[in-house]
Amino acid sequence: MQFTRHAHQRMTQRGITRSMIDLVLEFGEVEQDKAILDKKHAQQLIRELEEKLRTAKKILDKGGCVVVEADNAILTTYNYQSKH
Repeated sequence: MQFTRHAHQRMTQRGITRSMIDLVLEFGEVEQDKAILDKKHAQQLIRELEEKLRTAKKILDKGGCVVVEADNAILTTYNYQSKH
C-alpha cells in the first residue's frame, strides 16, 4: 500500500509504525474509509493471539501435527514426527 507524505509525517509524529498499521488493517473494524482497532479490541486480540501461541507451542512440543482432511471432513490426525 502506498503512503502519502502526510501519512509518513503523522506516523513519525505520533509514533505509529508500519507494523501497527498492518495490524489495524488486518484486525480492525472497518467504518467507511477507516479501520479502527480500539483498546478493548486490541486487548481481545492479545488474548486470542496468546491462546494461539499456547497452541502453537503444544504443536511444537509434539514435533508438529498433521491433519488429513477430505470433503470438508477430518479423517485423521497424528504427530508429524510419527512414521505415517
